Amino acid sequence: MNILKCKYKSYICFFIFSILPGIIHPQTSLSLTFLGDTMAHEVNFRIADYSVMYEQVKDILGADDLTFSNLETPVDENLPYMTYPRFNIHREYVQAAINGGIDVFSLANNHSLDQGREGVFNTLGSFMILRDGNEMNIYFSGTRGNTEQEFMPVEIRKKGFKIGFISVTQFLNFPGKNPYIHIVDYRNETDAGAFLSFVKKNAAHYDLFIVSYHAGREYALYPEKQKITYFRELIQAGADIVYGHHPHVLQPYEIIEKDGCRKLILYSMGNFVSGQRWKLTPYDLEHYRSYTGDSLILTAEIINTTKGASVQGLNRILITSHINDKQEIIVETYDNILKKTLSEEWESYYRERYAIINKFVSTFGSLE
Repeated sequence: MNILKCKYKSYICFFIFSILPGIIHPQTSLSLTFLGDTMAHEVNFRIADYSVMYEQVKDILGADDLTFSNLETPVDENLPYMTYPRFNIHREYVQAAINGGIDVFSLANNHSLDQGREGVFNTLGSFMILRDGNEMNIYFSGTRGNTEQEFMPVEIRKKGFKIGFISVTQFLNFPGKNPYIHIVDYRNETDAGAFLSFVKKNAAHYDLFIVSYHAGREYALYPEKQKITYFRELIQAGADIVYGHHPHVLQPYEIIEKDGCRKLILYSMGNFVSGQRWKLTPYDLEHYRSYTGDSLILTAEIINTTKGASVQGLNRILITSHINDKQEIIVETYDNILKKTLSEEWESYYRERYAIINKFVSTFGSLE
């Protein structure tokens, strides 16, 4: 009788473990946050303490698993800080971004060659030093120091996920190509086709594959047709997330259903840190530069299914560039800025800008 009871209990246990694996072994999810461009205009790098730029959003960025941003400047310690049109910063500026919560940096963009070949090499050297100084938890892609080495995805291991990350740019601010910067122009049939093949070949080796793409028209609120088509082709080739930047303004994102999984295209995340709104007055409500100061902190929750990675949810927080009492331009959430005591003109500006950007963002999710 006791033997029968034991066998009966064993069958029950086996049955429970077989039909309820999600309860016994909960599915791991990964939270990834995507930001706009981290730039370095003079109004940004003249701040005495760079950490102040991230003070209001640091806790948000620290609550996820990985935060991504495009760094739109070389990092060359041998040269002074420089603003537009040829940027340069030092490692302390990047370290403040790291301390503020950014973990993964795209280095391929139109400003990558601002300080020439030496600037590219010194940027890579700076990031290697930063990576070592931050316990190897910093990741970067988009440039190389040795032309005999292929541009390959950076591998990131996080919470059981094997992530592939690669950064490319459509063009540079200088004519022609450069062997040290990963350039893929989707308007060039040969380039576009070769990169689709590259993604198809490499994405299969990862649980999650992310393509960071610096491309498109500046200040356009909607992506052009050819860019939409190509970003969708990248998803079909195997990318799970296409992370776009360059226009300096927010563009819509969309969810693509593929093989029972949800993939994500971010056409442009606009700016995160920049000084492009600096000279505006509270009366420049619809000026195109006003859009450069508004964006999102967008966090995607990813699960790994038997059919591949899938976006299970998106959390978006509206952010804006704000000039504080010390004349420092910082990143604020709209929830926070709308609670501040400001002059009547600026209070009106932010309330109206919030209404504009909130209405715009409410349409995101599909371009159909």
